[in-house]
Amino acid sequence: GGKASEALKTLDALGPAGDDQPRAQLTRSMACTMLGMTQEALDSASRAVELSPNDKNALYAKAVALMGFNRDSEAAPIFVQIKKIDPRFAPAYFYSGLIYNSSGKTAQARGEFELSLANVTPADAWIKEYISKNFPGVKAASVSNQQPARRPSGPSASQPAQTAPSTL
Repeated sequence: GGKASEALKTLDALGPAGDDQPRAQLTRSMACTMLGMTQEALDSASRAVELSPNDKNALYAKAVALMGFNRDSEAAPIFVQIKKIDPRFAPAYFYSGLIYNSSGKTAQARGEFELSLANVTPADAWIKEYISKNFPGVKAASVSNQQPARRPSGPSASQPAQTAPSTL
């Protein structure tokens, strides 16, 4: 938490000047998440989205913070929005898969996990590790090299149950 604490101190030194800066709010949200300051993380991520509504990173921070409060039904449409902005953003598929899985929609969860694996980057290695450990047998979806992996059409994840993920 040392770097996160340092980041918060630097942001606090900005005072009100950072209040209207989307990047400062996003950085504050990420630091608060790392420090377990969930409400502060959500507040800062929400402010970043207000300031920059199509910033996938701000949207991602807000959706993850919402999930920290078991507010999956609010997070799910944000992940859908992120996938529209960046169809190759593996974490959005991963978290959509967790939401589907927690609501018992294991086929949809598997599809999201497969798309997540198909779009994973070296920075997303944690996704591969998590899926292989918790959802054995899920493999990357086959996608064309020219077209980004896209979510299959199907039911919306807007009303998932509020339960912890389980295995498929």
